[in-house]
Amino acid sequence: MIYNYPDVTGGINIGSETIIELGKKSTNIVGVKLTCGDVGKLNRIQSSFAPGEFAVFCGKSDFLLPALVVGAHGAIVGSANVWPVAHAKAVEYFQNGQLAEARELQTKVSHADDALMRIGAVGVKATMSHYFGCGVGRGRRPFGSASYLEYPENLREHIDEMTAIEKQLSKG
Repeated sequence: MIYNYPDVTGGINIGSETIIELGKKSTNIVGVKLTCGDVGKLNRIQSSFAPGEFAVFCGKSDFLLPALVVGAHGAIVGSANVWPVAHAKAVEYFQNGQLAEARELQTKVSHADDALMRIGAVGVKATMSHYFGCGVGRGRRPFGSASYLEYPENLREHIDEMTAIEKQLSKG
């Protein structure tokens, strides 16, 4: 699986042509995770392969719905560790043609995902610890640790709202 994540690779952003070429030439490469947020790139790659030949996944929750619209096979995203039911529900809404519901949930997920990313890599861990009692909010080196209660209020409000939605969806 090719992993394109320019934010953590010093700005290296693998072009769609390169990914397509690698996917077509190597039987060992079966897909790509695009954490670059480039929906056009995702579409170019997805449309260059026959169904079932190469899997294309979005790598950030904030473009889950747009990625699905242009043909993503799904998502591999950190915030789905915090809100798995909400992510699955957004995909379900899209697949069932419930676009208004999908857009509404996408908006909530997008704001909450952005809040987690502003906190940094330990944001997911600290949120999981605070809300679900999983772990202690400590990341591997060099990330350090975080406490949910130390998050700025403007970030916590989006995370709180999304977590309430997750818990509500989990009941039904």
